[in-house]
Amino acid sequence: MDFITIDFETANSDRNSPCEIGLTFVRDNKIVETKSWLIKPINNSFNSFNIYIHGIRPEDVSDKPEFNELWKEIKPLIDNQFLIAHNAAFDISVLRTTLQAYQLPFPNISYSCSYIFSKKVWPSLPGYDLKTLCKINNIDFVHHRAGADSKATAELTLKAFSFAGVSSPTDFPVKLNTTIGRLYEGGYKPSETKRIYKPRDLSTLLGDSTKYNTESIFYGRTVVFTGTLSSMVRAEGQQIIADIGGNVGNTVTKDTDFLIVGQQDYRIVGDDGMSNKQEKAIELIKKGSSLEILSEEDFLKNIEFNRDLPKVEIKKDLSNFATLLAVKFSDEADIPSRFKNKEKSKSNLNSYTEIKFQKRVQAWGQVIETIISKVEYQKAWRFITIKPNTESGINSAVYCQDFIDFTDYFVLRRDKEKCSDLECGLLAALHTEFQREIERKIK
Repeated sequence: MDFITIDFETANSDRNSPCEIGLTFVRDNKIVETKSWLIKPINNSFNSFNIYIHGIRPEDVSDKPEFNELWKEIKPLIDNQFLIAHNAAFDISVLRTTLQAYQLPFPNISYSCSYIFSKKVWPSLPGYDLKTLCKINNIDFVHHRAGADSKATAELTLKAFSFAGVSSPTDFPVKLNTTIGRLYEGGYKPSETKRIYKPRDLSTLLGDSTKYNTESIFYGRTVVFTGTLSSMVRAEGQQIIADIGGNVGNTVTKDTDFLIVGQQDYRIVGDDGMSNKQEKAIELIKKGSSLEILSEEDFLKNIEFNRDLPKVEIKKDLSNFATLLAVKFSDEADIPSRFKNKEKSKSNLNSYTEIKFQKRVQAWGQVIETIISKVEYQKAWRFITIKPNTESGINSAVYCQDFIDFTDYFVLRRDKEKCSDLECGLLAALHTEFQREIERKIK
């Protein structure tokens, strides 16, 4: 059987922001070649969460072609071919929306989704993300680079076809319970599995019915969250599910369809790293439940989520942030008069107070630069602006994931990386205020 596996990495939450594409070519059930290309996304705009996932940065693609230039090379390779992607709802959506962004016509392709048909081939697994399935099938790869992911998808697909006795796309509806999707000039038809939608009562969390998405895997399904999300607070994730047309649960039960797992506090969950919700989900799956466990990354790939960056971006306005922190954490006598009154009177910039204050600003600037170079961007922004994420149900700052992460960072700089006494003092002040803000929010 001949097919091509495709994988995209994106620069930000917009589907039309591919920064890498990978293609693996299979002929007569044998992998013959893998190719990948770095892509300069529109405006070369990257989100820190995406960089954290795949490691591709703006400087890595600044001299690479944009997708419309690269399309001249890629289109002949995939036109009139059968494509397979792991989570095709994401990858084919990236292809469609990027082509639309550049006003390019769709190619003629048929496609399927290894994420969907793997559920038929290997039922009752905790999760069906590429990493989990490859681990179960002894497939080694470096995750989150497009070429490696496309090759891993090809290897996984070949194992699935062998296990299910698939020799042609015509076998998919019967042997894999999956339809073949199509992309063609002027439109598309998604690849999907036969399933019964179960809309439920959303009275506890009202969604926006104008945003209902019947094609989403979350439509009509019950979704429960556990752990701390890096990309948003839990309430935002719950609202997104409600807006899609799903139901949000607080506990894992036999009616739960998806458990979304964020970062866990190992001091709470224990040595195995699993919350009570996760452990309950595993038990239900072992008993035959169709419940599925998703990582935050897979959750994001299955929703349309756009977060506006802070109105004042740290990197672009570092001086202002440093000044604000210098004012906040300085003694009254050490703050120049221009910051103390509404008239903002001019100060003598050569005065002892001004010179001392400017040195303080420079020190805070170095602290900020170090934080944003070592901490995921959105989390760094929360540390520096003292705006912690606080999950409902916690009664102490020590259980807040943001506080735990800030503490770990502070200890790293102080004990392992041996930062200066000045930086240590400034971090200590910031860390203490961060803790106070958490305690204020949870009271």
